[in-house]
Amino acid sequence: MPSARARLLRAHQVPESYREPGILSGYRPPRSSARECLRSLFGMNNETLNIWTHLVPAGYLLWLLVARLRDPGAAAAGPYLAYLGTCALYPLASSAAHALGALGGRGRHRAFCCDYAALSLYSLGSALAYSAYVFPLEWVGSTFHDFYVPVAVLNSALSTGLSCYSRFLEAERPSLSKAFRTVAFVYPYLFDSIPVFYRDGGMDQSRFCRQLFRSAAGSCSEASLPLHSRHSLCALLTFLSFTSHLPERLAPGSFDFIGHSHQVFHICGILGTLFQLEAVSVDMVERRGRLPLPSSLETFGSLGMGAAASLAILGPPPRASFPGKIPLESGIALDFWEQSHSRGVHGGIGSPGNISLGISQLHQFYPQMGWETLPIPLLSTGKMSNNRDLIPEKGGKRSCFLKNPGSLRSALGRNPGNVGIASWEIPGEAKHSLIPVFPLDVAFLWNSKP
Repeated sequence: MPSARARLLRAHQVPESYREPGILSGYRPPRSSARECLRSLFGMNNETLNIWTHLVPAGYLLWLLVARLRDPGAAAAGPYLAYLGTCALYPLASSAAHALGALGGRGRHRAFCCDYAALSLYSLGSALAYSAYVFPLEWVGSTFHDFYVPVAVLNSALSTGLSCYSRFLEAERPSLSKAFRTVAFVYPYLFDSIPVFYRDGGMDQSRFCRQLFRSAAGSCSEASLPLHSRHSLCALLTFLSFTSHLPERLAPGSFDFIGHSHQVFHICGILGTLFQLEAVSVDMVERRGRLPLPSSLETFGSLGMGAAASLAILGPPPRASFPGKIPLESGIALDFWEQSHSRGVHGGIGSPGNISLGISQLHQFYPQMGWETLPIPLLSTGKMSNNRDLIPEKGGKRSCFLKNPGSLRSALGRNPGNVGIASWEIPGEAKHSLIPVFPLDVAFLWNSKP
């Protein structure tokens, strides 16, 4: 049960980008401070077990890594150490992202993008271990073997880029966002696993499926293959739990705190990693001397290239500049309001003109948000208008109520929720300004024919 002292919200009280399908309660207040986010680790909410199901395994894997580093023979196991390091990194980054998931727009998105980058590095670490210990002997020295790790480096960068890009689509095209994020991690897994699939019965589906069931009894030609098969089975369960949102879709509200799909996703993923780790360890011992080991420079150079590519994609915190003059179509008016404070002001443009749009600092309203000047690279009726839920307004205008501020993000080139004063100047007219709002509800007003 949730802590009596926890200030938790229901789904309708948080922006849509913070909601999960089938999870109706237990949400932490959006735009919490980092301290409040960390304090929530010790009170029950709908993210608590998401955090701990990865934080505890991360501690165990870090302990294994430290123990291995103390081994006198650690220098000869470079690919294994690189792989083990990525095994510990991704659940640590995941637990941090879920812990900080109630931050404001920019901090929240960056936390999850770091999570995705760590997962991408884990796929690269797996490829390093597979190349050194798991590859079929008949493939050693082949063109595929030579290019296996370089392609995995490229895959890790593509995975980071695609998964981070998917967050820009969340508000307006959630299905496409989910598809991009799924592909970003399924493809590297499938590529990395080609050597395992070949050893596990080639690409023949019936033999592979039989291997999955035989592996439980341990009847296999090589000791590591049952473990590899269990890893593959856990990967399949991880994929199904991530994409299906079961069981909470079947009984919304019943699994808000315990038992929802993301917790199952975490548990299956960690179990798969543990099976994979054991399989790689067995292969490393049993096949010692049968596969050529890469040098430490090759191993950690490849890992460093993948990490550098991901960091380049994440980039430094964005620094904005004033955009200058932007042409805006005639007849546009915007309306921002804050439902909880019942404050609303709108301004209109009667004729075409070159409009200067800027974002002013709002510390007097919301000092915790850290408002700053932002660029507005795109502002058009196509991005701002939505013909759903039209509400008649005075003066023949219509109001479009957006259930989430995704279109606002597209218009302002800004994460949903961080909204400031939009102001413009037209030659010969007074300067117009729009009062900013807490972005639970955002609407656009424009002149349009009925």
